Amino acid sequence: MQESFIAPLTILDLKDFELIMELVRKGYSFVDLLKEKNSTPQNKDMSFLNFLVYYQKKYELPNRPM
Repeated sequence: MQESFIAPLTILDLKDFELIMELVRKGYSFVDLLKEKNSTPQNKDMSFLNFLVYYQKKYELPNRPM
């Protein structure tokens, strides 16, 4: 019998995770970030990194080098 291998699903890369954790440390809700990311077709089509840049601008958060 041949075994199948399914690769793990990667939802966020390390850079995205670090940016999200920076926002969470500043008091933003991780759940709210995910809800807003999936709230509109435009947000859904954005990469997570682009969404975080958009989110920072929308809420006038300090910029961080990417």
